[in-house]
Amino acid sequence: MCHSQARASRRSEVRRGQAGFTLLELMVVVAIIAILAGAAYPRYMDAVGEARLADGRSALMALAGRLERCRTSTHSYVDCIDSPTPSEAGHYRITATLSPTEYRLTATHEGEARGMAMARFQQAFTLLEALVALLVLSVGLLGMASVQLESLRGAHVGYQRGLASLAAQDAVELLWSRLEAGRCPGLGAEEADWEARWRARIPGLQGRVEPAGDDCTYVVTLEWQASRLVDEGETSFVYTTRLPGEFP
Repeated sequence: MCHSQARASRRSEVRRGQAGFTLLELMVVVAIIAILAGAAYPRYMDAVGEARLADGRSALMALAGRLERCRTSTHSYVDCIDSPTPSEAGHYRITATLSPTEYRLTATHEGEARGMAMARFQQAFTLLEALVALLVLSVGLLGMASVQLESLRGAHVGYQRGLASLAAQDAVELLWSRLEAGRCPGLGAEEADWEARWRARIPGLQGRVEPAGDDCTYVVTLEWQASRLVDEGETSFVYTTRLPGEFP
């Protein structure tokens, strides 16, 4: 009668948890940057707009001062300034409607003030949408990659543990082949050959067959290093069997 016992190393679970937590931290940082950028960009554009408006107001006040000084000396606003006249920073074009007794100054944004304000709103809204879409896409891809990686890891671990079970059964068959007249056998030099044969299929395999007690019970222990597919650390498999016989 034989039964098997399996145990998995906890070190692999800790390392996988640390790797996933680091990636989660990265996604949280991306989300924070996206939120900050989405909130800051509209305010930045508003500040730019206010600076351009200040340029237009300054140009209007300067031209109004020139017109008043000109009328003081000529008693007329006509031909006091050129029209149109650009603002100092070039954001506005100032047009003047002049008569001997009155004037009218109009500041027009080079890209049309209302059109630019609407464009600023649309650009900020589009950027925010893009950042939210990027965040949602990143989370979705992260979830898909995590599911796929976990599936591959499970298949890989299952494959290696299946091989370990076959290697343990092979060691038991060797013990049965050396059983003579009810005396519990030992593998001797065949144990090294058995280990080398299965190491070709299980990378980094270290196997040993040891007696446990005086009732011809053996414990087959296999430990191996997982492949680079997933950092699983050391994995072990223990198989216990009992043969009909006694130790000499």
